[in-house]
Amino acid sequence: MNGIVISPANPAALLEPIDRLAARGLPVVTLGSDIPESRRLGHVGCDYIDSGRIAAQLMGTLVGGRGKVAILAFRDIVPAIQQRIVGFRQVMGEFHDIELSGPFRLSRTGEDVYG
Repeated sequence: MNGIVISPANPAALLEPIDRLAARGLPVVTLGSDIPESRRLGHVGCDYIDSGRIAAQLMGTLVGGRGKVAILAFRDIVPAIQQRIVGFRQVMGEFHDIELSGPFRLSRTGEDVYG
């Protein structure tokens, strides 16, 4: 193997393994979720705060600037999810007639999801 590309679901758990691989000369690139404090070679991903802002602008426009909006998110500790929520809240705050609630945390296996 000449290198590793990884999309970390739990960045904190991968910090040390990435650093060990880098110390051995194996390049590691993160994809999606970044671990900037690691010794990874680079990162490929988007600006998650900005993507949250874009989502809020679209939502605010689609609901006509009024009503109730809930944030639903997985329970994951992935920083990308947290960053999207930050960006979403920033722009949603500009829609004074929208009541924002959440985030409500859901599991990926569905035990907390009701139809």
